Amino acid sequence: LIMLIAAPAIAIQVHRAGPQSAAAHARFLAMQIESSWHEATAQPLRFVGGDAEIAYGVIAYAGDRPRALPDMAPPSDLELAQSGMALVCFAEDTGCRSAAAQRAASMAGSRTIEAEILHNYLRWPGTPRRYTIMLVPPRP
Repeated sequence: LIMLIAAPAIAIQVHRAGPQSAAAHARFLAMQIESSWHEATAQPLRFVGGDAEIAYGVIAYAGDRPRALPDMAPPSDLELAQSGMALVCFAEDTGCRSAAAQRAASMAGSRTIEAEILHNYLRWPGTPRRYTIMLVPPRP
């Protein structure tokens, strides 16, 4: 009975502490990435790379059913160029951002988006989390 009474306060405290992983924002990131992707090209999103935790979370919610690039056998450079990709990192992860920027720079037409996601729980704002998204549209 005590836990039942304390549960809302515990949930608010956990929420205010912020998400423990990218999985908490994966659905929102997937919507942002796919929306921006389809503004740039009519082709479906086929590959998501960058931070592995974020990439796997995004592919779980993305409607185009892309494939995650981290920790998988990479597609050929030709296939990546023809399909394009989205690269997603935590904004504060300079190593991931640098690697994604190098990968995106090797392909023409890339675009960088900064996103901040904030959850509200029962009107209590959570801790915002910033992400860097690099879209590399397919080459014709």
